[in-house]
Amino acid sequence: MIISILILLGTIGACAQSVPEGNEEKVQSGQTQTATADATVAVPDQSDGNSSQTQYVPALNGSGLISLDEIRKFHVLAGGTFAGGIDSNPNNVSDGKSSILTSISPYIGVMASTTRSHFILQYFPTVTRYSSYAGASMHNASVKFIGSLSPRLSWTLSSDGSHGDDSIRLLGPSHSVQIGTVAGDGSGYASYLPNAGTVTNIDGGFEIHYSLSPTNALGLQITNSYNSFPALNESGSVASSTINYTHALNSGLGIVAYQQTSKYYGQLNCATFGGGAGIRWQPREDTVLTMRGGPQLDTPSCDNQQGFSYSVSFSTKVVGRAQLYLMSDRVPVTGYLGPGLWQNDISGGYQRQIFSRNIFAVDAGYVQSSTLSNAGAYDGTFVDVSYSRQLGRTLSITSLYRTYSGSLGNVNFSRNMATISLTLTPNTRTLSQ
Repeated sequence: MIISILILLGTIGACAQSVPEGNEEKVQSGQTQTATADATVAVPDQSDGNSSQTQYVPALNGSGLISLDEIRKFHVLAGGTFAGGIDSNPNNVSDGKSSILTSISPYIGVMASTTRSHFILQYFPTVTRYSSYAGASMHNASVKFIGSLSPRLSWTLSSDGSHGDDSIRLLGPSHSVQIGTVAGDGSGYASYLPNAGTVTNIDGGFEIHYSLSPTNALGLQITNSYNSFPALNESGSVASSTINYTHALNSGLGIVAYQQTSKYYGQLNCATFGGGAGIRWQPREDTVLTMRGGPQLDTPSCDNQQGFSYSVSFSTKVVGRAQLYLMSDRVPVTGYLGPGLWQNDISGGYQRQIFSRNIFAVDAGYVQSSTLSNAGAYDGTFVDVSYSRQLGRTLSITSLYRTYSGSLGNVNFSRNMATISLTLTPNTRTLSQ
């Protein structure tokens, strides 16, 4: 049945309009996904307050980055992903057996822009069925408003959330985090807790940016994260505020000084304070390097002193129609890994266009979280390898192999998954297309 559906959709896509020459720079692929990556990490604003830059939002269906500046009227987003394959251990049990997997993920959204504002709303649920296990689902949504009150004053209001079976995070979004002008994988996008059951993650934030002069600006960012794991009797929240001052040395280089405060509440009840400095270097349009860091002190009720916080990211497009990215963080966190104090992570990836319609991609990451909960500390590692072919302007087929191994306290778990997926994006225009 799965093969018949794939052949039918592939035939339809082959008859669709071919990819124009202007789209040959595509270096991303749409793949099966569920949850927004790293949404619960409280990180200082990576843009360093540069409001003149093009505004991008990652597409929830993994197809790339959506430019909000290209739409000057109301626009409907629609599409979907159908996938079939094998999952080695859907229930994460010691004697678990592999099972045939099928999933369907409709994608819908709306976006609109005026000369002084942008708006985008996205919804992307994933529903799975297994040959040997019960099916499950995960619902993901995001919304973002961007506006300017004057040429000097701008603001951003955003929120995203997910609700559903935590194990479906392994089917999570590839290439759904913005790193400069490249869409990549956050270190925790496929991370999940063993036997966590139904989980809820909600994140929100407000930012305001004021240009003091053509080269100096002030910014304020306030965020809040809420996460609930009823099956584990765990929940947690963290509220953070970041104040930053930026100075542009030239058109491609800027420096920033920031102060950050985070307050944990719920099962954890403590606070952390810190600050530091950093740079944002953009030597050319498609190469961006950001670095920032500084001391971070915890109150005695946190029981631990982490000492230092940092965030580094790099992305570039290289010769041969390829692009790569690297990112690493040591940041205050609570959320999808259970109530925790700090997260250490690193991830990277390489995507290369082969001829005009084929994309090869490899991504890998590691995440580790310290915690005060009874569950113990968490760590996990993922590796993705995928090959995608554009069947037409709006249809692509992707083969994917993903492996994940992790530990939570004294519990070790691992899963392997191989899938073939079809992604339809009839009216979703991303940077990668």
